[in-house]
Parts: sequence; structure tokens; C-alpha cells
Amino acid sequence: MATIIAGGGNTLPVAKGVSWRSQVMSSSYINLFPDDVAALTSRNVWVQNHSYGVSVNNIYGAEARAYDVSANSDPRMLYIFSAGNSGATVSTTGAYAGIAGYANLSGNMKMAKNILTVSASDKNGEISTLNSSGPAYDGRVKPELTAFGSEGTSDAAALVSGVSLLIQQAYKENHQQLPEASLVKAILIASSEDIGKAGIDFTSGYGAVNAYNALRLVKSAWFVNETIGSNEEKTISIDVPAGIKTLKVALAWNDPAAAAGDATALINDLNSTLVYNKNEQWLPWVLNHYPQVDSLALPAVRKEDHLNTVEYITIDNPAAGIYQLAVAAGSLATDMQDFHVAYWLDSTDTFEWTYPTKSDQTEAAQQIYLRWNNTFDNTGTLEVSLDGGTYETITDNATLANGFYTWTTPAGLHTAVARMKVNGIYIVSDTFTIAPAMQVQVGYNCTDEVMLQWSNVPDAQGYRLLTMQGNYMAPVMESADTSFIFNKDKYTSAYFAIQPVIKGKPALRSHAYHYGDQGVHCFYRNFIAALTSDNDAELSLNLSTLYTVAAITFEKAQQGSFVELYTTRADNNFRYAYTDENLQGGVTKYRAAITLKNGTVIYSDTATLYYGDDDTYIVYPNPLHASTQPLEVLTDGDSLTMVFYDATGRTVKTQGLYNSLFRFSMTDVDRGFYIYRIFRNGQPVASGRLMIE
Repeated sequence: MATIIAGGGNTLPVAKGVSWRSQVMSSSYINLFPDDVAALTSRNVWVQNHSYGVSVNNIYGAEARAYDVSANSDPRMLYIFSAGNSGATVSTTGAYAGIAGYANLSGNMKMAKNILTVSASDKNGEISTLNSSGPAYDGRVKPELTAFGSEGTSDAAALVSGVSLLIQQAYKENHQQLPEASLVKAILIASSEDIGKAGIDFTSGYGAVNAYNALRLVKSAWFVNETIGSNEEKTISIDVPAGIKTLKVALAWNDPAAAAGDATALINDLNSTLVYNKNEQWLPWVLNHYPQVDSLALPAVRKEDHLNTVEYITIDNPAAGIYQLAVAAGSLATDMQDFHVAYWLDSTDTFEWTYPTKSDQTEAAQQIYLRWNNTFDNTGTLEVSLDGGTYETITDNATLANGFYTWTTPAGLHTAVARMKVNGIYIVSDTFTIAPAMQVQVGYNCTDEVMLQWSNVPDAQGYRLLTMQGNYMAPVMESADTSFIFNKDKYTSAYFAIQPVIKGKPALRSHAYHYGDQGVHCFYRNFIAALTSDNDAELSLNLSTLYTVAAITFEKAQQGSFVELYTTRADNNFRYAYTDENLQGGVTKYRAAITLKNGTVIYSDTATLYYGDDDTYIVYPNPLHASTQPLEVLTDGDSLTMVFYDATGRTVKTQGLYNSLFRFSMTDVDRGFYIYRIFRNGQPVASGRLMIE
């Protein structure tokens, strides 16, 4: 969840969060009541994401009330909850008990009014039946919004949390202060897109979040902050130009908390009416919340809303002119009530590309989603040009209202441009890049120096090397080569990535790799000594790079020093092997020597081989620290039994030896000196003394 919201994109590009320079603070959800608001805001936490669920509980309980109280203690604080993945659960409490498919939000806290509850859709805009649905216990619209969530509503809530942070930032840049949470809610709802069934519903809420539109709404200042008193009416003017396809208006406010157990949660009831030319008016969209499946499934109708803290009005093809939104209050429980209005104007016959943009880097030979914002009702012809070449038709029947088309990118490294032909007019995307997935390999990891290498990408101008610079991956050099050697002291981070460049544009970069975690030593990956079925020692060296390697030598320890067994010149192979046919019973150590062209010799780790023939009986360690060490016995492992005797000749332990190097615990034997004997088929073959400390 933290990665979706604020991931820096350091490990891999797709791990870049929605608001990627945000900071993250964690909190335990063992206590389901809200944290102290002052403790959060003192750390500049203004959005808190709640991607978890508990049991379905359809009442306005203590938890729901606590979040409404908390939201009012600092109206800038925005709480965002996942709707839950309890779509198959049937509520057993409240007015909607026993009604399948509705009122199964996962947790009483999600009954609160002054929060946002979010459902999820997949990449195609489909909503899973596993998602929890509304309404809230008293019939209010829940969830309020839907967003993309690859793993369900938890991911979707995190995405909306990230978008909310961007809205807060955009607002603060223009107004030098943070917006109230109910304004953020109004902005998200007004700029959302209809999804699922036409109009608002208890599955998708008021619509699907469109971050691009939400930020444009903020920058266009299509919102109003107001305060109203009892029995007062406020009027807000909205200038609608010609050529607008849809006008969307959202009214939202933070309502005083109700008492736990109240039948309905609404306290301060505000009512909105949109008026044009004094004689045309539109009321909010309202759903039927009567506790029957047929009623809950009915489409919304225009009527006064005396239940929700959000009122939503839309008009298709509005005439140009000044519209008046009248907001009226009856008798309020508080002296004054703040409220916020946001509106969105969708122009007719508009099309604009939203993905990929010039900053997006796509992967070769993968299915991607070409996405756009659109208000055309017809179809278009989709074409793509690679590397400045002619355009090729992908489809001549793209459904524009879908907002996307899936396309499999070609193999290799390319620049690409997409264009859509609509009513004889071409709308061209930004130039974006397509690149194969790259992997960085460690050529060698020596004490002071590291070599990174990667496969050549045809048509690449060169490559950028990235490493951690502060909190984020950033380029530190460019190279036309496919390897890079550097001193470890030059960079503070051990994480590196490679990014090809085509026509001056950086393309998709690799994952970030820690050069110490790739299983590579100084010029080699591993050196292994293994016993063959013929009781020979098979030695194997796997190099990690051939760079400047001249020769390979296999060595064997004899009488305290290593002696040469075999030397070969290095060729184009990474694996070198040798078989020692003169293996003696006991413990034998081997190593490999890698000679470089400049005469430097690099030694591998030592490989130890344990081999017991029918004359080998090695018992160690001696003395033995029984509390921390097992006793090890090296033999041929053929029908052997080991017996331990104390100083009086009494047998204290008998142990079978089941393989050539057998380890077992001696913690069941007291400290002291012992005699041991090893028997084969009942006949003694070896003996000795053992001290246990």
C-alpha cells in the first residue's frame, strides 16, 4: 500500500507511487479507532489510508462515530478506506440483513460520513463481485468512489490516497494552504467518470477516479468554499461555455458526528438545486435505499436528498450560460456549516491521449493499454508509427467510449507514436519508447572493485548507469559500452540499474540490483568439490566473467600448503573442471586460482571434501563442546556402530553411523573423558579417546 501511494520507483519503474515524493508513516490497526489527529498533523500527515477490513457490521457504531469526530477536529484530515472484499458476505445486522449482494462493507468504521470509501475495478474497468458494496447501514451511498486496484479494494484505496495527496499539493501551490477534506472529496467526485451501471449506484458510487481531470479541476479553480447558517441559502454561479457535453456538480461537507446507534447519521442537512434561466432546475441524483434487492438495483432519480453528505447533479449537453447552484440549509445543529462545491465541464467531441506520454517507458513484446480521455460517441482508427516510419493501422474500429485499447508492443528498441483518426482528424500522442527488459549482471565483485555488465540492445545509442543519489535512483554516467567497472569507494550505494537510450530518449530501465546479492565473487560464481561414484574428486569452477582472464589452475592442499594439480588456458567457456583420481580417505581441501592477463592471481574459496574409505575413522572435534557442537565421524559409513565407555568401562551411549560423514549430538553425555570403539558387523575396527567439555 505504501508503494502504491508513495513508492520512489527505485527497485523497478512500475514501483513508482502516485505521489512518489510523499513521506509515509505507519500505524497499527489493532486498535480500530482513529489515531490522535494532532499526533498525525504535527508530522504533516494529512491523508491516512486504511486498506483493511473486519467483519460486516451495519450500524453507526462507536468506531464510525469516532472517525466522524476525528475528521471534524481538523477538517483538513482525510481518511480513506477500502470498501472491502466481502462481496459474497450477507449482512446479519441492520436493515439490510439477509440481502445478498448489498450492504457488506467490511467494518463498522466504514459507516462514517466524513471519510472516503473506495471500491476497485480492473484494467478494463470491470468491478469484481467480490468487492464489498453499499449502501451504508442507513442507505447512504457507499462506496463513494471506484479506482483501479490490481489486487482489490485495498490497492484502489491506496491509489486514491495518492491522488488525494496530489490534489492537496496542487491546491496548496495555488492557495498557500491545504484544502479541507470535504473539498478534496467534492473534487474527486465531480471529476470522476461513470463506471459500471449508468449513473451512481451502490457498487461503484459516484464514479471512477480520474486523477488527470481532478488536477485540472484544481488548476482551473472550478470549486467554491462556503459557509452557511441555519435557514440560510447560498447561491454559487457556474459559467458554462458553449460546446459542453456534460456538467457535473458535487456538493460535500463534513457533518457533525451522530450518536452511536442512531437510525440515520445525517445531522446538518444541506440541499442543492441547480437552476438555469430561473425556470429550469435540476435536483441531485438519489438512489432508492429501501431494503429490497429490486429497490436497491433501481437507477438513481432526481429528487431532494435528505440522507447523504454528498449531493451530485449532472446535466448532459447543457446550454451555454450562467447556472446557479442554490444550497439551502434548514435548522442546523451547529451555528454554521462549511461546505464545498466542485464542478467539472466535459467539452463535446474532445480526445486527448493520457498513456503513454513522453515520460512513459514501455516494455517490448508486452501487452500495454493505450489510454485516452474522450467525449466522442463514435469509433476511431488507431495507428502506430515506429522509429519515425509510416503509420500502420492497429484497428479501424476502436470504441472511443472505452477509453483504452490493448496493444502488444513489438520486440526490440523503438520510439513510437500513436494517433487516433476521429471524424477525419488525427490526434497524435507524445513520442514514447519501447525497450526490452534488461538485466544487469555482476561480472566480478572484488574487494575494492566491481564490474557490471549487460547484453547489447540493438539500436541503442548508449546506456545510462543509475544508482541511488539521496532517496532516489538517478543517472551518474553514460556509456556506449556494455560493461562498467568502478571502485566501490566512488558510490555510497550498492544498487545499480541500466537504461538504454534511443534517439536521445531514455527507455525502460532494468530493476535495481545490489551487486553484493547476485552470488558473484571476484571473477567467479562458485567453486565446488564433489565426490564421484568412483570415489574421485570432481572439481568445478564457474566464472562470472571472461574479462582479462588468462588461465585457470586447480590446486590441492598437501602438508599445509596448496600444490598445483592442473592448469589450462582460458577460452570462451565459463565452466572449467578437473577430476582428482588420487583421493585419499580423510578431509581434503581444494581451491582454484584465476590468473589474469596482467599476472594477478585470484583465489577461490576453499572447497572441503570429506571421504572415508574402509581404513578411515576420523572423530572430531576433540575436545568437544557438546552444548554448541555436534560430534562428527568420518568413515566409509558401511554397517558401523560407535560405542562410548566411561572410566569404569560402563557403556554410556551407542550410536549407529549411517553415512560417510555422520553428525550427532552428545548433549546426553556428561562432561569428562570417554573411550570409544567403532564396530563393523559386531567386530571392532577402531578406537580412541574423546574429551567432552
